Amino acid sequence: MTAVDQGILDQMANVIRTRDDELMAKMMSVGADQELALTLLDELKMGKLVICKR
Repeated sequence: MTAVDQGILDQMANVIRTRDDELMAKMMSVGADQELALTLLDELKMGKLVICKR
């Protein structure tokens, strides 16, 4: 599966995901593990800015 195929599959999955699930998937796609993604999601909910770089 190519990166383009994976991107298309992620976009299709995002249609049925909740906003939190979508954000977690995006953070995990740039290298965050699930625990870090949850921590960053909590930070976002508190109004903090989170920058993820690939």
